[in-house]
Amino acid sequence: MVQPQPRTVKTDPEEMPLTACYGATKVSFSVEPLSALNSYKGDCVVFVCRGSLPSEAAEFDAQRGGLLAGALAESDFKGDAGCVICPLAPDTFYPSLFDGDGPRYLCAVGVGEHKTFDATVVGTAVAAALREKNKLTSVALYIPDLCQGCPCPEAPKVFARKLQAVLETILVELNADNRFKGTGTKNPKSSSLERLTIFTANEEGTRVVLNSARLVAGGIHLARELVNAPANVCTTVTLAKAAEKVAAEGGLECKILGQSEAEALGMGCYLSVAKGSMYPPQFIHLTYKPPGVCKKKLAFVGKGLCFDSGGYNIKRAETNIDLMKFDMGGAAAVLGAAKAIASLKPEDVEVHFISAAAENMVSSRSYRPGDVITASNGKTVEVGNTDAEGRLTLADALVYAEKLNVDVIVDVATLTGACIIALGESYAGLFSPDDTLAEEVLKCADRSCERLWRMPFVPRYRDLLDSKCADLNNVATKGKGGGAITAAVFLKEFVDKTPWAHIDIAGPAWCSKSSSGTGYGVRTLVELALSATK
Repeated sequence: MVQPQPRTVKTDPEEMPLTACYGATKVSFSVEPLSALNSYKGDCVVFVCRGSLPSEAAEFDAQRGGLLAGALAESDFKGDAGCVICPLAPDTFYPSLFDGDGPRYLCAVGVGEHKTFDATVVGTAVAAALREKNKLTSVALYIPDLCQGCPCPEAPKVFARKLQAVLETILVELNADNRFKGTGTKNPKSSSLERLTIFTANEEGTRVVLNSARLVAGGIHLARELVNAPANVCTTVTLAKAAEKVAAEGGLECKILGQSEAEALGMGCYLSVAKGSMYPPQFIHLTYKPPGVCKKKLAFVGKGLCFDSGGYNIKRAETNIDLMKFDMGGAAAVLGAAKAIASLKPEDVEVHFISAAAENMVSSRSYRPGDVITASNGKTVEVGNTDAEGRLTLADALVYAEKLNVDVIVDVATLTGACIIALGESYAGLFSPDDTLAEEVLKCADRSCERLWRMPFVPRYRDLLDSKCADLNNVATKGKGGGAITAAVFLKEFVDKTPWAHIDIAGPAWCSKSSSGTGYGVRTLVELALSATK
């Protein structure tokens, strides 16, 4: 059970506000044939295109004076990804001068070449364009075949998945997070959109894609809200309560282990990290069970550090300690995936969603550098650095996951700054000793339009973790560099025979530009579940 929320002052929140758990998106959707475009009576039409306008769009524009086509020619529009045509000013639409009751505004958004197509860039650009005119209530979206000119024999499937990713991004980006704004505060990023119409040549296929996009977007939105919540709001207790809400909403089994249950399982690594905080450890385990026969079992494990001070190896100011609320981005991705998968209801696959929620704080009870602690598989760990705490919580979570007799384990964690140094903020790093699993994870990430790069997994780096007084150290005791790799090698010590992959999302879990969580990882995990038995 979820333990009571400790309170130091009466204003401490007892629950986390989560609009994503209550259907935050109030926008209604419809799908119409291309032939109905000319009779559209809404406020605005957004044409997604590469280069010149598609024939239907050009005809629609010509009937209204050809103003958009003229603007495209004048601006030398080449359809580059994310390019928004704004003829009057960088932050306005071009008024159509159409005197009837049709659209007042027309807009064009580029998608780039199919080889370099990025659904996130395109979807974000469309959403940004819609937000600029925040009084629009009814908008139409024209999306042509995004795989036109693609030699891929599975182009229709590719198009459907890319379209879904674009729609997911639009839906998520239109949801501004205003939960912590004061009463009466106006957020310029808010959208007044009430209705979105999609014009397409494939109505039935687009309806299927749109339905899936809405469900996955709900999971991404939840993950973002969890990451965005400040650490005094998203505590171990409120995170566990949020998990209970996700389970109740989606019909998932829910188990929350408190300190006594974790002690009974011998989770010494996890409990050592958690004991310095006033907030109790909350080990979260949700389970999705499919109707009928289960052919495959997956376990998704997310790092759940609600706040990471670094412990006694405290973080310096230049390490952005104020952003360490995002250190539960892995848990957020796993819970977001749980929400989406529960809604999508994939057949034949059972999925376990696990997170050892904790807070790494400094107090008289905190674990210390030099301590020797024992994981639930019996291995002893010397604490070389208290700021390498995420791998310690994951260690016991991975042991727990493997005991469920699953076929595959994938963990997602904001684990190392070293991975950011290697790949930047746009890419996550994939580590796995299993080539078959690694290839499948990469394919799922590609299909879902999340940037993922396979990094080397180097077993011989295990020697760098040697300890003179324990089985291993939680950080490298010799050598230089390779911190993301040695972290992955450390995690492998707690997975025996089950195929396992580790995704380090320290870079893409947080967007510095918008200063908010991204929900990275939800799409890839959902795709893994959907494709598990195909």
